[in-house]
Amino acid sequence: MKKFILLTFFCATIAFLISCGEEKFFDHTEISHYVLAASKEEPFIVSLINLPENEIEIADIISKFNRLQLTKPVENILVFRDEIFLFIPENFQILILDVEAYTIKSSVDFSSTNEKPISACFPNATDCYIIHRDGNSVSLLDLTNYQIARKISVGKGTSSISVAGNQIFVTNKIDNTVSIVDSRTHEEEAVVPVPKKPAFVDISADNKKAAVVCLGDGKEGGTEAKSEAMLAIIDIESRAVSDEQAIGLGIYKADEQIPRCFAVSNVGFGFISTQQALFRADIRRDGKISLAERGDFSKLLFDFKTEEILMWKHIDSKLYLRYSSPSTGAEHSSYRFDSKYSVFFPLK
Repeated sequence: MKKFILLTFFCATIAFLISCGEEKFFDHTEISHYVLAASKEEPFIVSLINLPENEIEIADIISKFNRLQLTKPVENILVFRDEIFLFIPENFQILILDVEAYTIKSSVDFSSTNEKPISACFPNATDCYIIHRDGNSVSLLDLTNYQIARKISVGKGTSSISVAGNQIFVTNKIDNTVSIVDSRTHEEEAVVPVPKKPAFVDISADNKKAAVVCLGDGKEGGTEAKSEAMLAIIDIESRAVSDEQAIGLGIYKADEQIPRCFAVSNVGFGFISTQQALFRADIRRDGKISLAERGDFSKLLFDFKTEEILMWKHIDSKLYLRYSSPSTGAEHSSYRFDSKYSVFFPLK
């Protein structure tokens, strides 16, 4: 029995070391890099911050380079090629900026339809697929002229979007489905049933799996009985769910967990933050859940430059920004900011 335990421990240790060996370690003390940071309170600003110096180089790129004051907060930031996309859902608007000059190149306005843009993906150089908060369609933005080329019907309650090659995945929180849109046809080609309240989707580095985080019932108010938060793994080739895992472990019961954010790293691990803990899922295999650490984070994303998980949380009157291992979620480096910021995005 003792030999069996030692052998099991040895195998687990080797597997852990192999996964860590896949990591690229970014030296935050030697290499300068930048993040954009958007404030959640007035004055609504987007700052340029230099790391590791932790210095605000430009207090507000919007007012400095565009003589414009934002009237609503930026709730999401994406960067694609040479452009920055600022999502301002309460203004029904996306601002598109030049990534070098920070000047506004275009504004995409959805006020005529009262649609609140919250995220997007880019399957190719000319197309931007946009989802709206609790919507039922995807807006296709032509990046050559910044015009909406068409609307694509999907399920109800759109909440997140991600892309694998020419396959676009959209979570439909009300319908409990994931829509798959083909960027070649600009049509919904498949609908995949998933567990209750799918809220987040991300893609494995090899483009073979789509990982979907589902809240479960009873997590957004109302009188519904609570059900387990779940992770569903969709096999992209077959367009079917191949594995499901409850998001919870030990004292952290899955029916009590409320997932807040989700990101998949380049080495095949997904990280899910709930209101109680940070969980790690092995997307490379069956999505098996383990506990990364106690405590919650406001947002997670994968930084392609540093090849780390970028995460942040508010503690008292401060905000802590942290770069973490893409394999384990362990902290590599951290920075402290004023709590007015709520959204970050790394610049390459």
